Amino acid sequence: MISKLQDQISKLELLEQLKTLASDTMEGRETGKKGNQLAAKYLSQKLSEAGFKPLDSDTSFLQPFEFLSDDWILQEFRIGDLKLTIDQDYVIVPWHSFSVGTLCQIYLVGS
Repeated sequence: MISKLQDQISKLELLEQLKTLASDTMEGRETGKKGNQLAAKYLSQKLSEAGFKPLDSDTSFLQPFEFLSDDWILQEFRIGDLKLTIDQDYVIVPWHSFSVGTLCQIYLVGS
């Protein structure tokens, strides 16, 4: 099926689909958020249009699952008299390779 489909889509069509998924309309596609649901609906529609069928007897490509979601509790912290606010002065990237066991210099950029 895939070999049949690869001849039916142009680079321009693929680019347009990627632009749609990456657009602000999809609101970042974060798990459990509205943008994620919009992207899932869009992809399900595109799969149906391409002739794919869901694997199970259901008529949906979507599979429900449970997950835990948490927002950062720490919104700001202080270093001496300097107050730093999350998403303004710093971001947290816990799964980055520098986040464990690496000492890094802090650079303050901006006002």
